Amino acid sequence: MVHAAAALGDLYEEEVCDGEQEWQVDPLEAYQWFLRGAERGEKRCRFEVGYRLLHGLYIEADTKAGLYWLELAAATGVMQAAEELAVHFSSRDASPRWH
Repeated sequence: MVHAAAALGDLYEEEVCDGEQEWQVDPLEAYQWFLRGAERGEKRCRFEVGYRLLHGLYIEADTKAGLYWLELAAATGVMQAAEELAVHFSSRDASPRWH
């Protein structure tokens, strides 16, 4: 089920069928499928959810929740999640300054 959630999220995010099959791109439905997979432990889904929450991609941004999902994904070896976390924390203005 968890890998199916990632596959369905991908399908709803990108138009992969031809016009005769009447497939509609639906980023919110894609997010819902990624969230289902993330809640069940699918590591790529955790990255997809975290990325969308952190950047407000198709949904309202929620930095705290985004970082939560990205940390879970990074802990299971998803390199993109680790990179997103590194970029986020290295670009923050709130980082301590040493003088």
